[in-house]
Amino acid sequence: MEQVVLEPVVRGATQPGYRYFAPGSAVVSEGDRRQVFVGGTLVGEFAAGDQAARNALLVQLCQDPRVHLGRLAEAFDLSEERVRQLRRKFEQGGLGAVIQIRRGGREPVVTARMRARMAKLFAADEGLDTVAKKFPQISRMSVARELRRWRAERATEAAIVDTASAPALEEAAQRSMTVAITATDQVGHDVTTSGATTTPSVEDEAVTAAASEVGVEPAEAGDGCGVSTAEEGGNGAAGPSLHTRRELPLAALEDEPARHVQHVGIWIVLALLHAWGVYEYFERLRAKLVHDRVVEARHLGSTALRVAIDATVGALVIGQGTVEGVRRLGTASVRTLLRIALSAPGPEWVRTVLHRFADEVGGTCHHATTFALLRRAHRERDARAVYYVDNHLRRYTGQFVVRKGWRMQDKRPVAGASDYWVHDEDGRPLLREPSPNHDSLTSLLRPIARLLRAGLNFAGAKRTRIMLVFDRAGAFPNELAALRDEGFDFVTYERGPYPLLLRTAFDRELTYGDEVLRYTELAQKNLGAGRGRVRRIHVLTPDGNQLNVLCVSDADAEFVVLSLLRRWARQENQFKYGVERLTRVSPFRQRVFGGISRSFQNGHAVDASS
Repeated sequence: MEQVVLEPVVRGATQPGYRYFAPGSAVVSEGDRRQVFVGGTLVGEFAAGDQAARNALLVQLCQDPRVHLGRLAEAFDLSEERVRQLRRKFEQGGLGAVIQIRRGGREPVVTARMRARMAKLFAADEGLDTVAKKFPQISRMSVARELRRWRAERATEAAIVDTASAPALEEAAQRSMTVAITATDQVGHDVTTSGATTTPSVEDEAVTAAASEVGVEPAEAGDGCGVSTAEEGGNGAAGPSLHTRRELPLAALEDEPARHVQHVGIWIVLALLHAWGVYEYFERLRAKLVHDRVVEARHLGSTALRVAIDATVGALVIGQGTVEGVRRLGTASVRTLLRIALSAPGPEWVRTVLHRFADEVGGTCHHATTFALLRRAHRERDARAVYYVDNHLRRYTGQFVVRKGWRMQDKRPVAGASDYWVHDEDGRPLLREPSPNHDSLTSLLRPIARLLRAGLNFAGAKRTRIMLVFDRAGAFPNELAALRDEGFDFVTYERGPYPLLLRTAFDRELTYGDEVLRYTELAQKNLGAGRGRVRRIHVLTPDGNQLNVLCVSDADAEFVVLSLLRRWARQENQFKYGVERLTRVSPFRQRVFGGISRSFQNGHAVDASS
């Protein structure tokens, strides 16, 4: 027996092509051959498609109580359920039961006699429901499949008849072309001399008429078909005629019902994804996984990944919120819509393909999306880039004990992890920083700002300043001074209490939606303890509530105030904290904003977030 040195089972450190199921025991893949080693000794081998030899080796190894059946199934590239079935077959019927491979499926439901009877009924223009009632022993779906098959056969027969009558149809096309030539000659155009040109409108009409008689589109009537004109150079050679046309493929006739494609607007989004390079980037990641043998090509093919992405995007575009919505794409034109040759993909298959892909490169794709948004949103010419930071608690209801944190929606502490979301000005999520320990916002503001700075530098916007917008949870003097000292701009609220100004002190106005706000900018805010000062803007709402805005920025006061107010209308609704919902204003926000809050409820917030 051949012996080789096999490494012990170490998860994550196995060699490519080696699948261990016990210490010193593995299935080694070499091309189309599979070799099984036990204790370093070759006990058998089989070809990749030889199921009988594979099953014989598998059931013998299952007799060893020291072998882990789950690892054994993984080594032989089978599911645990399939291994269980083979073991039961071996126990009941012996070795012959597992090496006997049955080819084909069950007997056809529709017999030849039933099919002939259905064909007569279909030829007599009987409807699907009428025919189905006459065959109660089979389902209506089976009758529908026979109807489609019958129509395809009729279309094929019609195509054969059209091909046989092609010479007569070509003569009709030639007659139409002769009429066009005569009409052209009558208006004074020479179509046979060297260097002359035909009238496009008249000739195009003749070609269209001839093509319509043939039964094909004008472009398919012939490559360069037309009248006999002189070639360049004046040699008088005749150009190609209608006899050189291409035959209409039978597949085009069979796919005739798919001319009207349902949900065809999905193609617009798919075209945008292609233009942005999403498919190219995903294909490079997939090819690398296959090359590194992380995933086998038959489990994650190029077409399978593309169809899974198209189906998922299509389900989201038509308003389905989950992958389960791909069922809505299963119309009569789904093959044309998704550009596939088989039936519509199901949600289970789509989830499986995306799961295999996301397990390996999900984090990479997330970071690539973040930097792509940074690169496309801001360039060197932008003076500043505004980003919104907020935290929300993600609840946990599992069996493990986790820390509790305050969840604003529940008004109480619950078990879970805090997520710090970062969005851009347009409400697009850039990144999420999880914090199972419920760290404060002040501990994460500067790390997030440094990451955004690195992203802008990578995008070529090194001189674009970063402006962070956050709420009172980060408005502490130490953190504000630290952000300012590191060169980051910020906008936030001043924590109370603070003195109120007289109404006459607000000398400027700005308009936000249907509201008119008054504001003023007086003395700067002293952070105390030698930390310096920051800019302070006093805002008066229409209901008389005063709001103090603290910032470090050289932007106009109106831009600073509006950047903070947009957080409630556009950003707060889109921070992903469990569910997506319309902006809902709490009593606390009503006290702070007064009339502005009511404008958000009346629809202004929804328009801004769209």
